[in-house]
Amino acid sequence: QTPHWSPDGTQIAFVSDRDGDSEIFVMSVDGATQTQLTFNVEQDKRPIWSPDSQRLTYFTDADDALIFVIDADGSNVTALTDNSTYAEYPRWSPDGSQIAFAAADEVGAYDIWVMDADGSNQRRVSFGQGSYATPVWSPRGDLIAFTKLQSGRFFIGVMRPDGSGERLLAEDFKIEAPTWAPNG
Repeated sequence: QTPHWSPDGTQIAFVSDRDGDSEIFVMSVDGATQTQLTFNVEQDKRPIWSPDSQRLTYFTDADDALIFVIDADGSNVTALTDNSTYAEYPRWSPDGSQIAFAAADEVGAYDIWVMDADGSNQRRVSFGQGSYATPVWSPRGDLIAFTKLQSGRFFIGVMRPDGSGERLLAEDFKIEAPTWAPNG
């Protein structure tokens, strides 16, 4: 599930429940070698490579969803968020210095947050009406695209990494999970 190519093109990270739990794996592009990186009872989700192909970020789907970073060899697993928020969908900035993510508040509405790659300096950047999800950085790092649900309507929008300049670009039934063209 949710395969993701490493930026250097040599590996693919993915999720498998072959042993009963959703765990993160990394394999060579020819599939010859597969290495399981996570071993826990939580459902690990959506591994995303760092721009230098050395680390991955992912989140666990549990009572309190947490965001983790792990080295590509499975070492140095570090929780970047704590259980004070339900955090998911982490995405690296193009230079690898920051991670955008979605986090739910106490009533279940989501907002976009940005933190430094070590988990420090966490700050909310979306403040509009509705619920925000699936942030993804532009290739230049000057914008974050997102999904927004407001009054039962779905939108794709963009904002600057500090949350300013929010623009809604598209509206459609269940439109979600934007991606960027390589040229931005």
